Amino acid sequence: MALLSWIVFMNAVLLVRAEPLDTEGLFAEEWRLWKGEHKITYQSSEEEGKRYLIWQDNMKYINEHNAKNLSFTLRMNQFGDLTSEEYSSIYTCHIVSNENSDEVIGQKYNPPRDAELPYSIDWRKKNVVTYVKSQGEYRCHSCYAFSTVGSIESHHAISTGSRVRLSEQNVIDCSTGYGNAGCNGGNYRNTFKYILENGGGIDTQNYYPYKAMDKTCRYNSAKIGATISGVYYIQSKSESDLKSAVGLVGPVIVSIDHRHKSFQAGNIESSYSY
Repeated sequence: MALLSWIVFMNAVLLVRAEPLDTEGLFAEEWRLWKGEHKITYQSSEEEGKRYLIWQDNMKYINEHNAKNLSFTLRMNQFGDLTSEEYSSIYTCHIVSNENSDEVIGQKYNPPRDAELPYSIDWRKKNVVTYVKSQGEYRCHSCYAFSTVGSIESHHAISTGSRVRLSEQNVIDCSTGYGNAGCNGGNYRNTFKYILENGGGIDTQNYYPYKAMDKTCRYNSAKIGATISGVYYIQSKSESDLKSAVGLVGPVIVSIDHRHKSFQAGNIESSYSY
């Protein structure tokens, strides 16, 4: 069983100044260390100068945020020389629409009446969440596949007590006939429709590893790692239903508003009254 929730994606643009590279500036040593840590090189001094300015803007943004002592901290990562627009173009999901966009896949989740929700829950501590994966650096907009497969992995672990790594590449290569577009994007509805109409199974990652590019479908029913029999979706904009599903059932799929720069580090600390 897998659960869906939808949130609209938005884009943001970071403007870039055209200035020469300042090798003796405030962040020069941090820049050198960052390039070494992530093994990043550039084809020309002009390109490096452009990337350094973007990186400086992002570093200043991180420092200014952390100085405010908010509920979460930021830290520079391997994407620090990209603008928000570039990051969105390369790494975020392209949601594909189709003629059957109003088609409902699965059943609506109805929270149990009078059910007592846990004060907090971390499904990782219950050993039902697989490791963090990377979509790669080849402009493969495959987050729809990663999200769907990740939810199936977790609910398989909840149901069976056994974790398994499933194949995102299986989804990318084989669900184009259901409205997805491989590395050009897709959506969860099309993906679940493909899985359910294909017998409910997904091959293992060991058999069908991720390539971050469109390949020929080689799904093999003998290599299935997990199956699903149905899907539940959560009422749009219902935080109470989402909270119930996460607290009582398991991890859900969400699309995240990525207008803020993606440098989060560690846990988000906040207090809520339920």
